[in-house]
Amino acid sequence: HLLKKQANFPILFLTAKNQKIDRLTGLKLGADDYISKPCDPEELVLRIQNILKRSTFTAIQQTEIKIGSYLLNTEKLQLEHSKGKHKLTLKENELLLFLLNHNHQLLKREVILENLWENTDYFSGRSLDVFISRLRKYFAYDDSIKITSIRGVGFELDFPE
Repeated sequence: HLLKKQANFPILFLTAKNQKIDRLTGLKLGADDYISKPCDPEELVLRIQNILKRSTFTAIQQTEIKIGSYLLNTEKLQLEHSKGKHKLTLKENELLLFLLNHNHQLLKREVILENLWENTDYFSGRSLDVFISRLRKYFAYDDSIKITSIRGVGFELDFPE
């Protein structure tokens, strides 16, 4: 029933069922792709990327997004709280949206750097640390919003939805 409720939400079946009837059923239900296991991880990633390129879906599409007691306005590049407003840089906004799209998920540093900086060198990594530090300061008024560092791995955003 998820497929009917979220018509623009991309769906990919990754399943051990590989009979023709299973594939046809999945595709008739509205799946964008159907992959039988075992599959090559590189192929899976490329199929997901292709689905997302074709899709009009973006996990966060709104102009205004509620984050705990904050309101993010993606057009104005502004993070508002009853105690003040923060004007975000374009990179801060992109990073925050990327973290929001992966709420409660550990994101590897390399993944963030490749997606937002298109570079994983030392200087880009230092820039990432600075932007994470800034975002943490912006969210200082709401203890329910946390950006956790996993040393040597990456970052995880946690906030109640």
